[in-house]
Amino acid sequence: MGNSESAPVLSKKDIKDLMGYTPFGEQEIKNLFDSFTRFAKFDADAKEYVMSLSVFKEVMGLDDGPLSTRVFSVLDADKSGALDFREYAIGVGFFRQGGSQMDKLKFAFRIFDIDGDGTIERSELGELVAASAMQHGVKMKPKAVEEAVDAFFSLSDGDGDGGITFAEFQKLNAKHPEILEALSVVPEAKK
Repeated sequence: MGNSESAPVLSKKDIKDLMGYTPFGEQEIKNLFDSFTRFAKFDADAKEYVMSLSVFKEVMGLDDGPLSTRVFSVLDADKSGALDFREYAIGVGFFRQGGSQMDKLKFAFRIFDIDGDGTIERSELGELVAASAMQHGVKMKPKAVEEAVDAFFSLSDGDGDGGITFAEFQKLNAKHPEILEALSVVPEAKK
C-alpha cells in the first residue's frame, strides 16, 4: 500500500477494498492511512508500512498486558508480527463506536478462541481470565479462576460438551450484551 518511505500511497483499489471490510468511508480511510504512516515504520523488504505491537498499544491507548497482545495477535492475520495498514484498518473498525455488532462479536470470539479451532475451551478462557485479573493488579488463585470459568460455562455451554461454539457465544451475548458493550469502550486511535 505504500511504495516508498517518502511518499506512501493508498490506491483507489485499496480504498474500495477497505470500504468493503471496514465501516469507514473513503475520506476516513485516507485519514486513517495518514495517521498510520506517521506512527508505522517503513519495511523496505515488504515495501510497505508496518506497525509493531508496542506502537499499536501506544496508538490505541492499550496497556501492556497479555490481553492487548492477544488483540494484536488476532489482528495480525498473516502472523508476520506486525500490522500492515489493511490489518490495522480492519482492527480499528472493530473498535469503532457504532460498528457492526456481529463483527464485534466475531472479533471477541476470536480473542477467546486462542487456538483458532472454532471452540472456546476451558483452558483458553482460564488463561484469559487469569491474564485479565493480573493486568488489573489482581492475583487470582487457581480455584477462583476455575470458579469464574465454571460460571461462564454454566451460562454459555448449552450442549454441555465442554466447549463454547460461536452459536453458544451468540446466545450468551443475547442474554448478556455487556460483553459487546465492553468491547465498544476502547480508546480512539491517536491522530
